[in-house]
Amino acid sequence: MKNKGRYALSDAELLAIIISSVSRQLSAVELSCQILASVDNNLSKLYRLSIVNFKKFSGIGDTKAGIITNLEIVRRKRGE
Repeated sequence: MKNKGRYALSDAELLAIIISSVSRQLSAVELSCQILASVDNNLSKLYRLSIVNFKKFSGIGDTKAGIITNLEIVRRKRGE
């Protein structure tokens, strides 16, 4: 990231940075890939993922589910 910048990161890598490490079974990138796959790799669908559904992923609890709040703020700022 230092050489190429944030634009070179995949959606899964960006989400992994937000999530950070979550469990012993999965890396943050692996979990992010699972989450993105559940919404057909569609960031608009990710914005709309409910906290209840987000928490169904192993390693995502109340604190990590707060990411949904951050995504909603971004979505609203973009005017979607």
